[in-house]
Order: sequence, then structure tokens, then C-alpha cells
Amino acid sequence: MLDQTTSRALQGAFIRHSRHEWAVSEIKRLLKIAATEGGRIIPILGPTRCGKTELTKDLKAQVENDRNGPSAILVSSDVILGRLPPRPSERDYYGSCLRSMGFDFVERERPAQIRERLFRLLVEHGIQTIIIDEVNHCAETLTRHSRRQAADHFKTIVDETSVTLILAGLPMFEAVMDSNEQFAGRCLNTIRMNPYWWTVEADRIAFCDAIFATFDCLEKSGILLEFDQDDMVRRLYGVSGGRVPVALEVLRAPLALGGQNLPYSTKTIARAATDSGLERDPYQSFFQEEPPSDTELIRSYIRVMADAGLEVEPMTSHELAIMRGV
Repeated sequence: MLDQTTSRALQGAFIRHSRHEWAVSEIKRLLKIAATEGGRIIPILGPTRCGKTELTKDLKAQVENDRNGPSAILVSSDVILGRLPPRPSERDYYGSCLRSMGFDFVERERPAQIRERLFRLLVEHGIQTIIIDEVNHCAETLTRHSRRQAADHFKTIVDETSVTLILAGLPMFEAVMDSNEQFAGRCLNTIRMNPYWWTVEADRIAFCDAIFATFDCLEKSGILLEFDQDDMVRRLYGVSGGRVPVALEVLRAPLALGGQNLPYSTKTIARAATDSGLERDPYQSFFQEEPPSDTELIRSYIRVMADAGLEVEPMTSHELAIMRGV
């Protein structure tokens, strides 16, 4: 199902595809468990541009409730959504939450002061859930403290306030989880937002359904599609490596480059995608006269997973040979 936030085709839109809907449902179930246990941690991990940010925004909209704040005229949500900055300092773990609530901190404030102010405001505003995106920043090189210390900061927020933390980021965040046994003990099941795997029938069908829904949206907006839709699905899979948000960006590119009133052809999409620089690899390799082969589609998926540090378990000797050649 396609959600549109503007009248212009695909602008500000995202696709509620199968994996997205599964993740929302699963996190809602885990939130119920966390509520009975005085707060827990729910990790959301996946390669870049697989829809984690869209998921966190949609999740907040679906689970939040309005609550009265410390002032009788103030009404606020019981869910806050923040983002961890690159190379986070001790203050950033707590300050990012403050900022997501509309507050800030100054340079002279010590980490302990920011932490105590955050804890007080979380109680005053009735915050039940904190969603923090890009938590992989605390697992990157050149960070200002150890991964174990980073895990301690997250654990302290849960222990002192009984909120539930939803932490979204790249798979490298697992190194933080593994570095601290107490932190790992507070984590519920990890939500995996991985690309769709072409050779898995259910994944292939889900990806195709999402792209066909996008084609339908374009046609209903009066845009003429001058390509074979089954053929274009294969090309978009190759370009995206099975990532629906990336495929949506490719289809959105001609609109961003002034093609609102132009027919959509294979050449139009290929040119717009290349000009936009949405990927390192040349788009033209997926927009030649012949559609990409299954081997090329498999290789595209494996590269996305490999870039995220994730292994792919081959299901056939053919896939094993491809993996050895990537």
C-alpha cells in the first residue's frame, strides 16, 4: 500500500511494503512486552537505505498518545524520536533526547546535569518510548569512548526511567550490543530490516507488489508509463539490491529533474537515475537493451549485504559461485 503526503506523484511518499508492515506489527507486540517489564530495548538493524528511518517515523505516528505535560495547556506525545550525531560525546546520548523533546543544552552543562534534566523531563512529560535513529554512530571508529560505555548510557536511560528504547541503525551496532552483557540482557528481539532476496519467492513477490503499487500511483497521477512493467521491476531490483526505498528514489528522480509531464520510458528513468547519482555503481548496467540476468540480481543483493557487513547463506551452488566472485 502506498502512502502519499503530497498531491504530486511520489513526492514525500513511502511504500508500506510487506517487510515494513511486518516490522511495525512486531515492534508493537514487543512494546507490549516491554511495558510489563519496566522498559526494555528494541534494536532495529539493517543495511543503509532499507527503510529504517521511514519505519521509525511511521511507528511513532502509530503508537504515540497525547498526554498532558507539566502545564495544563500543554499537550505532548508520549513517544519521542531523536537521532544520534556522528562521533557522539557523553552529553549527546542524553542531549539528543532533550532536543527531540524541544529542549537544548549549553556547552557549560556537564553530562550529569544533562542526564538528570532529561530524566526529570521524561517523567514530567509522561514519555513512555524513546526512538533513536542512527545509533551505529557510537560503533564507528574515532568515537570518543568505548562501545561498552555507549551501551552503558543507553542502559542507564532504561534503568532510571523505565522507558522503552527503540534503537535503529546499521548492523555494526551489534558490536555495541555484544560488548555489554547487561545491555544485551535488556534487549528484546532484534528487528531485521534487510533487503528483499530475489531468489526467495516470498521476498520476490513482496518486492514486486511494492513496485507495482508505485507504478499504479504514477499512472493514477496521469503519468504515461512507456515500459514493460515486469521488465522494469527486474531493472529496479538490480539497481536497488532489493531495497524498496532506493527503487522509489529511482522512480522519483525524473520528477525531481523536471519530468512531471514527460512520459516514463526506460531511457528516461536510466538517465535521471544516473544524473542523480543515487548509487556508486553505474545505473546504465541495469538499463541495457537486455534486462539484468538472475546472476546480476543476486550479485546486487549480495553487494548490499556485504557493504553492511552481513553474510548471505547461499541456497544453491550457483549462488555460492556468485558469492565467491563478488
